[in-house]
Amino acid sequence: MKSILPALLLIPVLAWADAPADYANAAPITADATTPFHRFALPVDVYRVLAHGDLRDLRVFNAAGEVVPHALETRPSATEEKAATVAVPLFALPKPASDGGALSVQVEKRGDGSILTVVRDARQTPASAPDAWLLDASRLERPVSALELVPADASAQFIGAMRVEASDDLERWRTLAANAPLLVTHANGQTLSRLRIEWPATQAKYWRASWVGGSSAQRAVSFARATLEPAASRQEPARIWQPVGPLRPQPNEGEYACDLPVGAPVDRLRLLLPQLNSVVPVTLLTRSRSEDPWRAIGSFTVYRLQQDGVEFSSPDLAASPARQLLLRVDIRGGGLGSGAPRLEIGLIPHHLVFAARGAGPYRLAFGSAQAKAAAYPITSLVPDYGDGSSDAVRRLIGAATLGDATAAGGEAQLRPPLDARRWVLWGVLLVAVLLLGVMAQRLWRQLGSGERDRKPDQP
Repeated sequence: MKSILPALLLIPVLAWADAPADYANAAPITADATTPFHRFALPVDVYRVLAHGDLRDLRVFNAAGEVVPHALETRPSATEEKAATVAVPLFALPKPASDGGALSVQVEKRGDGSILTVVRDARQTPASAPDAWLLDASRLERPVSALELVPADASAQFIGAMRVEASDDLERWRTLAANAPLLVTHANGQTLSRLRIEWPATQAKYWRASWVGGSSAQRAVSFARATLEPAASRQEPARIWQPVGPLRPQPNEGEYACDLPVGAPVDRLRLLLPQLNSVVPVTLLTRSRSEDPWRAIGSFTVYRLQQDGVEFSSPDLAASPARQLLLRVDIRGGGLGSGAPRLEIGLIPHHLVFAARGAGPYRLAFGSAQAKAAAYPITSLVPDYGDGSSDAVRRLIGAATLGDATAAGGEAQLRPPLDARRWVLWGVLLVAVLLLGVMAQRLWRQLGSGERDRKPDQP
């Protein structure tokens, strides 16, 4: 028995051999550049095979079957793109005389609202210099966030405050900057100026800038031109859009579920309704594992409408990476009607960078339940990487493309590994039960033998 116990506890341990056959699929990498590093984007088909959400089951192999170092670049985020300033027509508005007076504005009759001239009432005595200025931005179709005025006389000096107002009809005005400082001063051959006024992004056809209070020095100032600065636009990085397999109806009416690719950085969803002129309130829920509870990510109104032969749909829905998704449709208004919805996922793929160590061709192997993390931080892999935007870094990393994937180790590599610890514990428990049984049997025999020894001899 003493010799059996160690044998039962002996568990063979297999050394991990990292080879392409240890992964479900593999795809060739085409890298024509002679740079020390190469970069390519991960296609959606790769995410569909991965077994780990942290992308640990990715490896790049050279022609000799050796693993080469790799890293994943940080995915790009939305950026603010600053727009160029736009020069707009500027019309002077002299200060009205003390007895008042009317202001006549002639508007072009072409439907775009652009101003031709600004004419004062002939009965009114004009002031000596402009007190306000009217800016025509009727042809500018973007929100505006700043104004810059250029004095007609470069040697002029002044300091004061200006009010900026906006209007779409020249009658109703709303104030955006009530007391914005403006100044120009010269001293010792140097010029200090502040001629820019900022406010929250606002769209309007007309803008009016006027002095607040005002002094004789201010009234002597004349502006030659004005520029408006459109608000910076938010530029989203390009996304890959892919349809998800058919949504599975659930036992509860109006509920549909689907699985999302493991590790895919999904951040947008596009729900396509089956019928035109549909408006449906929906709730989206996600979870990472089947045993986890559903977590709501938001409630939305999804629509698909048609007018004058033009179809338009609800905007894309913001989401976060998850393993499973549940769509819950409000069925009070008839739900979706006939047919089933379709779902598309939008994602910004990861870029994989690898060192071109050894001879090519190179291969990407992916999909393994037993893989351990092996990726380097990108700043450790590429010298002086920084944010990856410098010319020196761009010269180090060449472009590569990923070919079509084929089976390597097959689907068997995606099965969860054997839980050795659990089997060891069960083995120990079984051995303990066997030992207890043997001990009980021996004790029973000893007790039986003692009873027979104590019996008296028969006469």
